[in-house]
Amino acid sequence: MPRLAFLKIIGDFDTGFIVNLEIVGEDNSRQMVKSGALPTAPELLNCLRIWQMQYRKLGNNNSRIIGKKVIATSAKSNQLTPCAKQLEVSFRQWLRSPEFQNVNLRLREVLNTKDDIRIWLCSDNKDLHQLPWCTWGFLERYEKVELALSQLDFDEIAEFSPSKKVFKVRILAIFGNNKGIDLEPDRKLLSGLSDAEVVFLVEPQRSELYEYLWAGSWDIVFFAGHSHNDWATRNIVSESRGCSLN
Repeated sequence: MPRLAFLKIIGDFDTGFIVNLEIVGEDNSRQMVKSGALPTAPELLNCLRIWQMQYRKLGNNNSRIIGKKVIATSAKSNQLTPCAKQLEVSFRQWLRSPEFQNVNLRLREVLNTKDDIRIWLCSDNKDLHQLPWCTWGFLERYEKVELALSQLDFDEIAEFSPSKKVFKVRILAIFGNNKGIDLEPDRKLLSGLSDAEVVFLVEPQRSELYEYLWAGSWDIVFFAGHSHNDWATRNIVSESRGCSLN
């Protein structure tokens, strides 16, 4: 049974954050509470803004795949790398703040590196959710950790109860225009997944696509074929029959 931990973070980057840690015991009761803080970090927020701005610029030239010809954005990608690195360095340094170490140490004291762990990061600050938590040093040693993002009102989350029933992953596989592309290997790979239920849509009409998207509860939506990005509407547009994905 996975161990559950809740990191409840309240505040903002200008005034700092209060951090409360709750680790769920084996009897599903929340216990082992620890309090800490994260200091003000307007420069970290600025790093995030710069990275986001550079990332969005990647789409300004409406890059696309046409047949076997690839129009790349390597020059702009190279500009993004220093921003991403600076954001990661600033973020990791922020998490090493003395005010946060009580929480960090309690996690390491209670949780075992061999445990399956689920950590809920609960905050109403949207910018906090967009930080690169995947680079948190805690995750480097605890490799079996799942990190989930949530608002502060996590009490509505149902208590975890293990189930012996094995559920198959539901995959909606959408195949668009295949001119100049061999999509058969993708079909064979998906068809061979024994633990998955795969539904194939081949060059669907918009109405058919929407019907399947909204009617089914999909774990994964897979797309293969020609497409291009409509950055004005933030849609992925299939070139088969004018279908679009938001």
